[in-house]
Amino acid sequence: MLTHNLFDTVLIRPATENGFDTLNIVSGYASPAMVNRHFQELIKQDMSVNVNLIIGMTHGSGMSKNMHNAFVTATDKYKFKCSYIYKGNLVHAKVYSWKYKDLPQMAFAGSANYSMMGFGESQTEIVNHCDIHLANRFYDQISKNAMSCTDRSIVETIDLTEEVETKHVQVKDSVELSLLDSRTQKTHKRAGLNWGQRSSRNPDQAYIPIPSSVYKSSFFPPAKRPFLVHTDDGEKYTFVRAQENGKALHTTHDNSLLGLYFRSRIGVTSGEFVKRQDLENYGRTTVRISKINDREYFLDFSTSLKQESNFLK
Repeated sequence: MLTHNLFDTVLIRPATENGFDTLNIVSGYASPAMVNRHFQELIKQDMSVNVNLIIGMTHGSGMSKNMHNAFVTATDKYKFKCSYIYKGNLVHAKVYSWKYKDLPQMAFAGSANYSMMGFGESQTEIVNHCDIHLANRFYDQISKNAMSCTDRSIVETIDLTEEVETKHVQVKDSVELSLLDSRTQKTHKRAGLNWGQRSSRNPDQAYIPIPSSVYKSSFFPPAKRPFLVHTDDGEKYTFVRAQENGKALHTTHDNSLLGLYFRSRIGVTSGEFVKRQDLENYGRTTVRISKINDREYFLDFSTSLKQESNFLK
Protein backbone atom coordinates (compact mmCIF):
# COMPACT_ATOMS: atom_id res chain seq x y z
CA MET A 1 0.00 0.00 0.00
CA LEU A 2 1.39 3.39 -1.03
CA THR A 3 0.64 6.39 1.19
CA HIS A 4 3.54 8.82 0.67
CA ASN A 5 5.09 10.69 -2.26
CA LEU A 6 2.17 9.69 -4.47
CA PHE A 7 2.72 12.51 -6.95
CA ASP A 8 6.15 11.23 -7.98
CA THR A 9 5.30 7.53 -7.66
CA VAL A 10 2.07 7.53 -9.64
CA LEU A 11 2.33 10.51 -11.99
CA ILE A 12 6.02 11.14 -12.70
CA ARG A 13 8.37 8.16 -12.23
CA PRO A 14 6.63 5.80 -14.67
CA ALA A 15 7.59 8.34 -17.35
CA THR A 16 11.04 9.36 -16.12
CA GLU A 17 12.24 5.90 -15.07
CA ASN A 18 10.39 3.64 -17.50
CA GLY A 19 9.77 5.90 -20.47
CA PHE A 20 6.00 5.34 -20.52
CA ASP A 21 4.35 7.87 -22.82
CA THR A 22 0.60 7.80 -22.09
CA LEU A 23 -1.38 8.06 -18.85
CA ASN A 24 -5.11 7.31 -18.79
CA ILE A 25 -6.91 8.61 -15.71
CA VAL A 26 -10.37 8.04 -14.27
CA SER A 27 -11.02 10.34 -11.32
CA GLY A 28 -14.22 11.21 -9.51
CA TYR A 29 -13.11 14.83 -9.20
CA ALA A 30 -10.20 16.75 -10.71
CA SER A 31 -8.89 20.29 -10.91
CA PRO A 32 -7.21 22.40 -13.61
CA ALA A 33 -4.53 23.43 -11.10
CA MET A 34 -3.50 19.78 -10.87
CA VAL A 35 -3.24 19.53 -14.66
CA ASN A 36 -0.91 22.53 -14.68
CA ARG A 37 1.21 21.19 -11.83
CA HIS A 38 1.51 17.76 -13.45
CA PHE A 39 2.55 19.05 -16.87
CA GLN A 40 4.91 21.67 -15.44
CA GLU A 41 6.79 18.88 -13.66
CA LEU A 42 6.82 16.65 -16.75
CA ILE A 43 8.14 19.53 -18.86
CA LYS A 44 10.74 20.28 -16.19
CA GLN A 45 11.87 16.64 -16.48
CA ASP A 46 11.92 17.01 -20.29
CA MET A 47 9.25 14.32 -20.64
CA SER A 48 6.60 14.19 -23.36
CA VAL A 49 3.51 12.43 -22.02
CA ASN A 50 -0.07 12.20 -23.24
CA VAL A 51 -2.57 12.51 -20.39
CA ASN A 52 -6.18 11.45 -20.97
CA LEU A 53 -8.53 12.34 -18.10
CA ILE A 54 -12.12 11.21 -17.50
CA ILE A 55 -13.90 13.07 -14.68
CA GLY A 56 -16.51 10.77 -13.20
CA MET A 57 -18.86 12.85 -11.04
CA THR A 58 -19.82 15.61 -13.49
CA HIS A 59 -23.04 13.85 -14.51
CA GLY A 60 -24.38 14.44 -11.01
CA SER A 61 -22.66 17.55 -9.62
CA GLY A 62 -21.99 19.53 -12.78
CA MET A 63 -19.09 21.95 -13.06
CA SER A 64 -18.48 25.68 -13.00
CA LYS A 65 -17.83 27.41 -16.31
CA ASN A 66 -14.53 28.69 -14.90
CA MET A 67 -13.31 25.15 -14.29
CA HIS A 68 -14.63 23.90 -17.62
CA ASN A 69 -12.93 26.73 -19.52
CA ALA A 70 -9.67 26.00 -17.70
CA PHE A 71 -9.80 22.33 -18.72
CA VAL A 72 -10.48 23.36 -22.33
CA THR A 73 -7.53 25.76 -22.23
CA ALA A 74 -5.30 22.95 -20.94
CA THR A 75 -6.19 20.81 -23.98
CA ASP A 76 -4.66 23.52 -26.18
CA LYS A 77 -1.67 24.11 -23.94
CA TYR A 78 -0.57 20.52 -23.23
CA LYS A 79 -0.78 16.99 -24.64
CA PHE A 80 -3.96 16.66 -22.64
CA LYS A 81 -7.47 15.37 -23.32
CA CYS A 82 -10.33 15.70 -20.88
CA SER A 83 -13.77 14.08 -20.89
CA TYR A 84 -16.78 14.23 -18.57
CA ILE A 85 -19.16 11.41 -17.66
CA TYR A 86 -22.51 12.60 -19.01
CA LYS A 87 -24.73 9.50 -18.75
CA GLY A 88 -25.04 6.22 -16.86
CA ASN A 89 -23.71 5.76 -13.35
CA LEU A 90 -21.64 8.35 -11.56
CA VAL A 91 -18.02 7.25 -11.28
CA HIS A 92 -16.21 7.95 -8.02
CA ALA A 93 -13.28 5.62 -8.78
CA LYS A 94 -9.65 6.74 -9.13
CA VAL A 95 -7.58 4.67 -11.56
CA TYR A 96 -4.27 5.59 -13.22
CA SER A 97 -3.06 3.36 -16.06
CA TRP A 98 0.18 3.82 -18.01
CA LYS A 99 1.01 2.74 -21.57
CA TYR A 100 4.03 2.73 -23.84
CA LYS A 101 3.39 2.93 -27.57
CA ASP A 102 -0.22 1.92 -26.85
CA LEU A 103 0.86 -1.22 -24.96
CA PRO A 104 -0.39 -1.57 -21.34
CA GLN A 105 2.41 -1.28 -18.75
CA MET A 106 1.43 -0.32 -15.19
CA ALA A 107 -1.65 0.78 -13.24
CA PHE A 108 -2.61 2.17 -9.85
CA ALA A 109 -5.96 2.45 -8.06
CA GLY A 110 -6.87 4.06 -4.76
CA SER A 111 -8.45 7.03 -3.05
CA ALA A 112 -6.52 9.96 -4.55
CA ASN A 113 -8.45 12.26 -6.86
CA TYR A 114 -6.50 13.98 -9.63
CA SER A 115 -6.34 17.20 -7.62
CA MET A 116 -3.83 19.23 -5.62
CA MET A 117 -5.19 17.90 -2.35
CA GLY A 118 -5.40 14.34 -3.67
CA PHE A 119 -1.69 14.38 -4.51
CA GLY A 120 -0.54 16.69 -1.72
CA GLU A 121 0.90 15.74 1.64
CA SER A 122 -1.66 17.40 3.92
CA GLN A 123 -4.21 14.58 3.81
CA THR A 124 -3.71 10.81 3.78
CA GLU A 125 -4.56 8.94 0.58
CA ILE A 126 -3.83 5.35 -0.38
CA VAL A 127 -2.89 3.93 -3.78
CA ASN A 128 -2.07 0.35 -4.78
CA HIS A 129 -0.68 -1.28 -7.88
CA CYS A 130 -3.47 -3.05 -9.74
CA ASP A 131 -3.85 -5.30 -12.78
CA ILE A 132 -3.10 -3.17 -15.85
CA HIS A 133 -5.41 -5.15 -18.13
CA LEU A 134 -8.35 -4.78 -15.75
CA ALA A 135 -7.55 -1.07 -15.42
CA ASN A 136 -7.51 -0.66 -19.20
CA ARG A 137 -10.81 -2.45 -19.60
CA PHE A 138 -12.31 -0.27 -16.90
CA TYR A 139 -11.07 2.88 -18.65
CA ASP A 140 -12.43 1.71 -22.01
CA GLN A 141 -15.80 0.85 -20.46
CA ILE A 142 -16.07 4.20 -18.69
CA SER A 143 -15.11 6.01 -21.90
CA LYS A 144 -18.39 4.90 -23.50
CA ASN A 145 -20.31 7.23 -21.18
CA ALA A 146 -17.90 10.16 -21.49
CA MET A 147 -17.87 13.23 -23.73
CA SER A 148 -14.87 15.42 -24.56
CA CYS A 149 -14.81 18.76 -22.79
CA THR A 150 -14.19 20.36 -26.21
CA ASP A 151 -17.37 18.89 -27.73
CA ARG A 152 -19.75 21.71 -28.70
CA SER A 153 -22.73 19.85 -27.29
CA ILE A 154 -21.19 19.59 -23.81
CA VAL A 155 -23.23 22.59 -22.65
CA GLU A 156 -26.40 20.61 -23.37
CA THR A 157 -25.33 17.53 -21.42
CA ILE A 158 -23.39 18.83 -18.40
CA ASP A 159 -24.65 21.43 -15.93
CA LEU A 160 -22.12 24.24 -16.43
CA THR A 161 -22.97 26.89 -13.89
CA GLU A 162 -22.02 30.56 -13.90
CA GLU A 163 -20.76 30.09 -10.36
CA VAL A 164 -18.76 27.30 -8.78
CA GLU A 165 -21.66 26.75 -6.43
CA THR A 166 -24.18 23.98 -6.24
CA LYS A 167 -25.36 24.77 -2.74
CA HIS A 168 -26.96 28.15 -2.05
CA VAL A 169 -25.44 29.90 0.92
CA GLN A 170 -25.46 33.63 1.58
CA VAL A 171 -21.99 35.17 1.56
CA LYS A 172 -21.60 37.43 4.59
CA ASP A 173 -18.64 39.52 3.44
CA SER A 174 -15.60 39.56 1.15
CA VAL A 175 -12.07 40.93 1.27
CA GLU A 176 -9.58 41.54 -1.51
CA LEU A 177 -6.05 40.55 -0.46
CA SER A 178 -3.01 41.69 -2.41
CA LEU A 179 -0.29 39.20 -3.31
CA LEU A 180 2.21 42.06 -3.65
CA ASP A 181 4.45 43.80 -1.13
CA SER A 182 2.57 46.97 -0.11
CA ARG A 183 5.85 48.92 0.07
CA THR A 184 7.34 48.00 -3.31
CA GLN A 185 4.25 46.87 -5.24
CA LYS A 186 6.33 43.91 -6.38
CA THR A 187 6.16 40.34 -5.12
CA HIS A 188 7.88 39.76 -1.80
CA LYS A 189 11.49 38.60 -1.94
CA ARG A 190 11.23 36.19 1.01
CA ALA A 191 7.62 36.44 2.10
CA GLY A 192 4.14 35.96 0.65
CA LEU A 193 4.23 33.64 -2.34
CA ASN A 194 8.04 33.58 -2.08
CA TRP A 195 8.26 32.79 1.63
CA GLY A 196 10.25 29.61 0.95
CA GLN A 197 12.81 31.28 -1.32
CA ARG A 198 15.74 30.77 1.04
CA SER A 199 18.20 27.94 1.61
CA SER A 200 16.59 26.66 4.80
CA ARG A 201 13.06 26.23 3.39
CA ASN A 202 11.05 24.36 0.81
CA PRO A 203 10.98 26.93 -2.06
CA ASP A 204 7.25 26.36 -2.59
CA GLN A 205 6.30 27.46 0.92
CA ALA A 206 3.97 30.45 0.80
CA TYR A 207 1.34 32.44 2.62
CA ILE A 208 -1.22 35.13 1.81
CA PRO A 209 -0.55 38.36 3.72
CA ILE A 210 -3.45 39.87 5.68
CA PRO A 211 -3.43 43.65 6.25
CA SER A 212 -3.98 44.88 9.79
CA SER A 213 -7.39 46.30 8.90
CA VAL A 214 -8.52 42.74 8.17
CA TYR A 215 -6.69 40.68 10.80
CA LYS A 216 -7.87 43.07 13.52
CA SER A 217 -11.47 42.54 12.41
CA SER A 218 -13.66 39.49 12.94
CA PHE A 219 -13.61 38.48 9.26
CA PHE A 220 -11.33 35.45 9.78
CA PRO A 221 -11.41 33.04 12.75
CA PRO A 222 -8.94 33.64 15.59
CA ALA A 223 -5.31 32.75 14.97
CA LYS A 224 -4.46 29.02 15.05
CA ARG A 225 -8.09 27.95 14.52
CA PRO A 226 -8.36 25.93 11.24
CA PHE A 227 -11.09 26.69 8.70
CA LEU A 228 -12.10 25.27 5.32
CA VAL A 229 -11.49 27.17 2.08
CA HIS A 230 -13.15 26.25 -1.23
CA THR A 231 -11.49 27.62 -4.37
CA ASP A 232 -13.11 28.75 -7.60
CA ASP A 233 -11.45 25.87 -9.49
CA GLY A 234 -12.76 23.13 -7.22
CA GLU A 235 -9.97 22.61 -4.70
CA LYS A 236 -10.51 22.45 -0.94
CA TYR A 237 -7.89 23.41 1.64
CA THR A 238 -7.69 23.79 5.39
CA PHE A 239 -6.31 27.23 6.21
CA VAL A 240 -5.16 28.80 9.46
CA ARG A 241 -4.04 32.27 10.49
CA ALA A 242 -0.42 32.17 11.62
CA GLN A 243 2.58 34.39 12.43
CA GLU A 244 2.52 37.52 14.64
CA ASN A 245 -1.04 38.77 15.21
CA GLY A 246 -2.29 36.08 12.80
CA LYS A 247 -1.26 38.27 9.86
CA ALA A 248 -0.75 35.42 7.35
CA LEU A 249 -2.95 32.74 5.79
CA HIS A 250 -1.26 29.32 5.66
CA THR A 251 -2.37 25.90 4.54
CA THR A 252 -2.18 23.68 7.62
CA HIS A 253 0.48 20.96 8.08
CA ASP A 254 2.23 21.80 4.79
CA ASN A 255 2.29 25.43 3.68
CA SER A 256 4.16 24.55 0.49
CA LEU A 257 0.78 23.30 -0.75
CA LEU A 258 -0.39 26.91 -1.01
CA GLY A 259 2.70 27.87 -2.99
CA LEU A 260 2.28 24.91 -5.31
CA TYR A 261 -1.35 25.84 -5.85
CA PHE A 262 -0.64 29.43 -6.89
CA ARG A 263 2.37 28.46 -9.00
CA SER A 264 0.26 25.88 -10.80
CA ARG A 265 -2.49 28.39 -11.53
CA ILE A 266 -0.22 31.13 -12.87
CA GLY A 267 2.00 28.75 -14.83
CA VAL A 268 5.18 28.99 -12.73
CA THR A 269 7.24 25.85 -12.16
CA SER A 270 7.40 24.31 -8.70
CA GLY A 271 10.10 26.00 -6.63
CA GLU A 272 10.45 28.98 -8.95
CA PHE A 273 10.50 32.59 -7.67
CA VAL A 274 7.17 34.28 -8.39
CA LYS A 275 7.50 37.73 -9.99
CA ARG A 276 4.88 40.46 -10.33
CA GLN A 277 5.03 39.92 -14.09
CA ASP A 278 3.98 36.28 -13.58
CA LEU A 279 0.85 37.43 -11.76
CA GLU A 280 0.13 40.11 -14.36
CA ASN A 281 0.58 37.62 -17.19
CA TYR A 282 -1.99 35.42 -15.45
CA GLY A 283 -4.34 38.34 -14.96
CA ARG A 284 -4.55 38.87 -11.17
CA THR A 285 -2.35 40.35 -8.45
CA THR A 286 -5.02 39.94 -5.77
CA VAL A 287 -7.20 37.17 -4.41
CA ARG A 288 -10.77 37.60 -3.16
CA ILE A 289 -11.92 35.63 -0.13
CA SER A 290 -15.60 35.50 0.78
CA LYS A 291 -16.91 34.49 4.18
CA ILE A 292 -19.65 31.88 4.20
CA ASN A 293 -19.68 31.28 7.95
CA ASP A 294 -17.12 31.08 10.74
CA ARG A 295 -15.77 27.76 9.44
CA GLU A 296 -16.02 28.02 5.64
CA TYR A 297 -14.74 30.50 3.07
CA PHE A 298 -14.54 30.80 -0.71
CA LEU A 299 -11.33 31.85 -2.51
CA ASP A 300 -11.63 33.36 -5.99
CA PHE A 301 -8.47 33.68 -8.06
CA SER A 302 -10.21 33.47 -11.42
CA THR A 303 -9.33 35.97 -14.13
CA SER A 304 -13.01 36.66 -14.78
CA LEU A 305 -13.82 37.69 -11.23
CA LYS A 306 -17.53 37.88 -10.48
CA GLN A 307 -19.42 38.91 -7.40
CA GLU A 308 -20.44 35.48 -6.13
CA SER A 309 -23.25 34.86 -3.65
CA ASN A 310 -23.06 31.09 -3.43
CA PHE A 311 -20.32 28.49 -3.21
CA LEU A 312 -19.36 24.88 -3.85
CA LYS A 313 -20.50 22.13 -1.51
